[in-house]
Amino acid sequence: MAGCYHDQRKPSIGDAAVRCVYMTNNSVLAGFTLTAGATRSAGDASHENSGGAIWCESSTAVISNCVLIANSAVAKVVVFAVAH
Repeated sequence: MAGCYHDQRKPSIGDAAVRCVYMTNNSVLAGFTLTAGATRSAGDASHENSGGAIWCESSTAVISNCVLIANSAVAKVVVFAVAH
């Protein structure tokens, strides 16, 4: 899965940013390569500025055997989980 930009090695942070994956409760992501995901440059730090590659709605989401390449986030990490 790759971000929707002409140069997929350089994720574009800003209003047009595309996060690679949004996961919800008990979801599983296995065996994917996630490339050039990014977050918005403004807005809420936890929801809009975190998790450029993967943003998890819950800490029960499972990520296994995935490769992350050239993803970026403004506020926190490239993979972010909300603890409920």
